[in-house]
Amino acid sequence: MDDNEIDFHEKISAFATGVSKDLILQITDALLPLPLARIVSNGFKAIKERRYNKAIEAIYERTKNINPDKNYISSEEFYDMFALTFKKMLQARSQEKIELFAKILSNEMSTSRIKDYNVELKEVFIRIIADLSHLELELLHEMHQGKHNSKTRSDIYSPDLEKNAALDSLIGKGLIFEEVPTSRIKFSVLGGLLTRYITSFT
Repeated sequence: MDDNEIDFHEKISAFATGVSKDLILQITDALLPLPLARIVSNGFKAIKERRYNKAIEAIYERTKNINPDKNYISSEEFYDMFALTFKKMLQARSQEKIELFAKILSNEMSTSRIKDYNVELKEVFIRIIADLSHLELELLHEMHQGKHNSKTRSDIYSPDLEKNAALDSLIGKGLIFEEVPTSRIKFSVLGGLLTRYITSFT
């Protein structure tokens, strides 16, 4: 790794450190009785450090071989995307979600990044992805691959209550809908755009 690459990743790490600061530890210290506050605070610090390290490692692995767009990564647009995505990475419990966010950031930093979506829409995508379960993401991916084209709910997951709940959740979030009167599952416009965005760099 040359000096420029080291400098680039040091800057990303320093930026992420600033983004990750929050008030949770101060709030627990202020609201809880001292002995309990210490226990909670120590536990929270360990979780935060573990998640922070996982996020930085995932970003580093995804960006170590890219050609960064130096003008873009100095822009306010990229700052907003990085800040939002990194915060969502710190809130993610699953490694799959962390890796997905790392892929999004890697794409954003690259000279070959996807330019089909404006920053406001990409921020909407990040917030939606953060709220989706692994099962919901898996279902959207399967639908995108055509595995469930023109199928009804009973064709897809009738015996599986958890997957039926994921379908209901995706419908409630406005990403898919049941066509009337056929009950066939279809992408909404937002669901189609989101899924195309996710699968374009995964």
